Amino acid sequence: MGTNFYVQGHHNSNDSEWHLGKRSAAGYYCWDCKTTLCKNGEDGVHDSESEWYDKCPICGKAPIDECWNGSVGRELGFNTTKPALKTGVASCSSFSWARKLGKVQKIEDEY
Repeated sequence: MGTNFYVQGHHNSNDSEWHLGKRSAAGYYCWDCKTTLCKNGEDGVHDSESEWYDKCPICGKAPIDECWNGSVGRELGFNTTKPALKTGVASCSSFSWARKLGKVQKIEDEY
């Protein structure tokens, strides 16, 4: 599950012209080494058949247990806190663009 983003005032529209993209939880990422723990790289984070490292393949740090306080909780609506600057291995999100933004002034999420 993720969060869709739209031009403000158009999130109930069926017109794809107003859909900007989707933010989704993207698994564990080493914020120190700037690398995903997905063995298939960044392109594989949303592939259900991807395999994952138990710890960072570069520095060996293990993920911190975030449960609902990380990106998964944010995408499901349980975590509404502002994300802090991350270090070590923690969850992350990705953004998939549906269209280029252009000169739109205001954006809203679907919630």
